[in-house]
Amino acid sequence: MRKNILKKRSLFWVSIFTLLMVTPVDAQQRIGFVGGLNISNASGVFSDGEDIDFSSGNDFGIGAVLDLGLNQNFVLRLEPMYLRKSGAYEADIDPEGRFQAKFGFKGAYLEVPVFLKLAAQTNTIQPYIMAGPTVGLLLSAKTKIDAPVIGVGVEANLEDLTNFIDFGLGFGAGMNFSTGKNAIFVECRYTHGLFNVADEGKGSAGDFEFETGEGFEIKTGGVQMLAGMTFPFGVLSISPTEGHRSPTTGTPHRIGFVGGLNIASVNVVDPDGADLNFSSRTVFGLGVVLDLALNQNLSLLFEPMYLQKGAEVTLDSTPSKFEAAYLEVPVFFKFAYGTRTVRPYVMAGPTVGFNLSSDLQFSAFDQDFENDIEKLTRRLDFGLGFGAGVSFPISNTAIFIESRYMLGLSDFTEAGVVEEAGFEPIEFGERLDLNTKGIQIMLGITFPLGGE
Repeated sequence: MRKNILKKRSLFWVSIFTLLMVTPVDAQQRIGFVGGLNISNASGVFSDGEDIDFSSGNDFGIGAVLDLGLNQNFVLRLEPMYLRKSGAYEADIDPEGRFQAKFGFKGAYLEVPVFLKLAAQTNTIQPYIMAGPTVGLLLSAKTKIDAPVIGVGVEANLEDLTNFIDFGLGFGAGMNFSTGKNAIFVECRYTHGLFNVADEGKGSAGDFEFETGEGFEIKTGGVQMLAGMTFPFGVLSISPTEGHRSPTTGTPHRIGFVGGLNIASVNVVDPDGADLNFSSRTVFGLGVVLDLALNQNLSLLFEPMYLQKGAEVTLDSTPSKFEAAYLEVPVFFKFAYGTRTVRPYVMAGPTVGFNLSSDLQFSAFDQDFENDIEKLTRRLDFGLGFGAGVSFPISNTAIFIESRYMLGLSDFTEAGVVEEAGFEPIEFGERLDLNTKGIQIMLGITFPLGGE
């Protein structure tokens, strides 16, 4: 399910960027920060079909803003932010309905709204409206259960019962106030989740045991009141054939697609602490490219992609296969040089991966076993990458090939146990100090941002 969600989202954005068109005007791209209040308002149903009566929660969000001017009135706005979501409801805790408990949900997300913004052009005050999809990546989820009648108040981790991706739609309006080159803005928007964030499973909090079975559904929502400030990082001359250009050199900003192979493996940080023997496996990655020119030679390169990782592993003399899928977001500084026909480049920077799935496959007693080990895998995987490539400009298009080495800096394992795993449980009594790594060979194509 998670892989299908990711594929649908990628296809959506491919369509959006393909359809965007601009006219020959001057526009500006801006960067800044945003923060404010999120009045969370979840909705849902119990497994028996009865509606869940959620009370709202007051939360907050804080993040960054990137405005990419498409023409005189249209802007593509990205607002990645740390966003809290919450809600609470009351339910019976005994079959006779004599006692009730209050169940509270608190979640933290890396929320990435991507809005198409239509702004009115005036001298100092610019009203605007905006709408578009939003994707939330779960960072943490907890529940608090209060039953004052029986003197109980407990908390529990809900990450295993909460889906990693929360996909929704948002729309709103705001006002931009120009103060010289800078701008202050206030905006209000409503977001509504389209997918169920509750995953099936069992959990416990103290003496309480609970289960989210088939039909149990929770969708997030909220009214966000935000304020922020933006700063220009370049007035862009836009032409219909060459797109957005850097204010310093006329180098165009570019957008495109990338894909290729990942020769993945696992690095054992403490070889004496784990009886494991890893070898590489060849998998693939597929994503998009956003190349923001800073000057004639230097650019900031974003390559969010669906990336497979893992390794072949011998576990207690049993050949096994570790398979993992990530939403990987490399952010590289790229230095390019050369001629108009051939431009070699080098790049380096951090990368963060959001785990989408983790499986361990092995064979025993003439049977094949495939086990979900997401409980034993951390949500986030931080790392560093460096590499080199060559770009071949062809008219306004550019084809590139690159190779890079990626090394995880954080242990991706988590202590825990998977009970139903083949013929015996899989248990990590402690974290194993294992890091992902890989050599990626990628091929891609880019186009001027906003060009025809």
